[in-house]
Amino acid sequence: PQLTIDAHVAQVASYKADGDLALDAAKAYAVLDKMRHTQLAVVPDEFRPLSSVDSRGQLVTMGAFLLSEIRDALNAYRDTVDCCIIKGASCPRAAKAYDDDAYVSLETLRAEIQAKDDVNVYKLSGRALKHGVRERWSHANPGFMQIDDGLIVDDEGYVTHVRGEPIDEERIYRVASFKSLERETDGAIIAGELKAHPERMPGEDDGVQCHALLVGHWARRLWERIYALADADGDGRLSAEEFATLDEDGSGRINRR
Repeated sequence: PQLTIDAHVAQVASYKADGDLALDAAKAYAVLDKMRHTQLAVVPDEFRPLSSVDSRGQLVTMGAFLLSEIRDALNAYRDTVDCCIIKGASCPRAAKAYDDDAYVSLETLRAEIQAKDDVNVYKLSGRALKHGVRERWSHANPGFMQIDDGLIVDDEGYVTHVRGEPIDEERIYRVASFKSLERETDGAIIAGELKAHPERMPGEDDGVQCHALLVGHWARRLWERIYALADADGDGRLSAEEFATLDEDGSGRINRR
């Protein structure tokens, strides 16, 4: 007998939520409420003042900051990537000019990057990277490419350096981005190469949720700073005396300062 399998994709969001489960979910996420306006990351001076205004038509500082952080997060804990490029319609997207002393919070992250967006790793030749980014800068459009701080471009808009090294048009680079980098309507050069070499595309389930990636990266960085401050003698271990410098009231917990 011949086996026939029928399948369809259902949009879960279109179903009415179960009341009890929705309440349980709200309770579980409540732990994040205090993080909404808590500083998550230190913003280096070279990215200030932060701005995501007109990210579909110009390079913006919020884009450079977030993309550089995405690159560093991947290199620290997951894939090794050479650079990060993301369409301005996807990141950053809040179209906001921030105060000079503004910090990045969970609320900021949610405003600039949608929760649904995953970071994927594509493989692009140096030629596609050099010319393809410039192609998307010809006019304001959703595919206008934001770049990380390790990509250097010349006065004509061509990428000349990747992470401090001259770009090699024959080399294959590992490029972090959101899905749909291959969309032809945004630019023919990058899309054409990916269409000709589908093996350079990420797998369907290869992406990592961007919010989780960045928050995890920033949390790890914070703990490393705390540990470094407490480890006074630099031996890689915390003695009772060293921990006491963090536990001022003897409660066994790190006191907030």
